[in-house]
Amino acid sequence: MQPLGVTLHYIDEKIDFGEIISVIKTNVYKTDSLITLARRHYENEVNCMVNIIEYLQSPVNPYKDLEILESRKRMSIDIENEKVRKFDKYIEKYGV
Repeated sequence: MQPLGVTLHYIDEKIDFGEIISVIKTNVYKTDSLITLARRHYENEVNCMVNIIEYLQSPVNPYKDLEILESRKRMSIDIENEKVRKFDKYIEKYGV
């Protein structure tokens, strides 16, 4: 499990593999459901694009010491189901 954030990065020949410019943290709350968290994360993605110049000029990355995982366009249904089953533990760990 890792914390959640939107990654802004330079475009590279691999998908989602270019140098990271900024990572914008998505807040996680103990009261979140999967739907409320997904909605907040989506809104964070939109906010990132709207404020792209700000993030380019003043990069932020609260997760700079975390291992960078391989990116996937769409996770398999098995992995998705496993993440749904583990959602309560995720909220316990990262919810404020």
